[in-house]
Amino acid sequence: MNGQVSLQVRSEDFSGVERQLASADNISVSTFRYPSGVEALRVQVGRVEAIILPFRGQQIWRYLVDGRDLTMHTHFDQPTASVDFAQSYGAFLLHCGLTGVGAPGPGDTHLHHGELPVAACGPLTLTFGGEAGENWLEVTSPFRYRVTHSYDYEVELQLRLDVTTPIVSSRVTITNHRQTALEFSYLCHLNWTMDQPLQLHQMVPDRGIEWAPHPGQDGATAALLERYAQDPKAANEVSSRVHISPEYCAVLTPTPCPDGVAEFLAVRPDGSAFWVAFHTDELPRAVRWISNTVDERAAGFCLPSTGHHFGRAQNEADGLLRSLSPGETTAIEVRFGLLDRTDAWESEVRIASVLMGQTEPK
Repeated sequence: MNGQVSLQVRSEDFSGVERQLASADNISVSTFRYPSGVEALRVQVGRVEAIILPFRGQQIWRYLVDGRDLTMHTHFDQPTASVDFAQSYGAFLLHCGLTGVGAPGPGDTHLHHGELPVAACGPLTLTFGGEAGENWLEVTSPFRYRVTHSYDYEVELQLRLDVTTPIVSSRVTITNHRQTALEFSYLCHLNWTMDQPLQLHQMVPDRGIEWAPHPGQDGATAALLERYAQDPKAANEVSSRVHISPEYCAVLTPTPCPDGVAEFLAVRPDGSAFWVAFHTDELPRAVRWISNTVDERAAGFCLPSTGHHFGRAQNEADGLLRSLSPGETTAIEVRFGLLDRTDAWESEVRIASVLMGQTEPK
């Protein structure tokens, strides 16, 4: 394919029977509708297969590489039509924000993780492009959020997949349409499988870790968190054999490379690794979220964020809300995917180099 071509798709183009919508060299896109009524795109781009919910917050419901599902394990084998975050929590990627991130705290009125996870997006645009065998696909879902006397913003959610790599780029473009400033939070909730032991590496010195136990944690998990607080490096070993109920979180302040990018790795036994990277001037924090209850198994080792997950009011009190002036636009990019052994080793070397030069987070 040379150049690019765009195709606009609406909800009525989806039915209970899966059908191919478009194809190009090493790219295939089909549409279907789950029994719950939720519309889904199945995209196959090179080694990657992803099921995307384009009209539901542009969630990535499933992310597979070389036919292997890398999504966390939950009760949910398909998305429900519920707008309650906990009643359809099975996706690989969820955009969170903008009115708030995390569970609402005292004085908060936002939904759990805000309005973005189940945002009613549309219309959907598919853009195919590339040349000389380096083809790519962009999936774009816009969403406008308006609340009288409070909010009027537009967000464009865009995923880019390339046939040459299993790395996916997620770009979130936010525009403030009110004549007053927009103060917002954002978090990219990436939920990886825990089917194999993982060794974590991140550009975060020990002093850049703030442990955040769940108030409902059981005794075994509380003891584990006490151990991690004394020895943070012990938490870098993630295994499905370690019971964690219902979850534990940590707020991380990364120290980036000289180019401003922070990298996080979860290395698998074969040397390949899950990888997340982002610019810290856009997202100065990350949340680690690990859960292993038997029914739920998730290795959310890096959820890039503007702040923490304690709700809007606490983020505001801690000076962690971002601000957009009237009419201003900003963009946030997160890259993630599976690295082969060589690329994983190179990332690990970069992480070690940064940590050797820093003892405290910036």
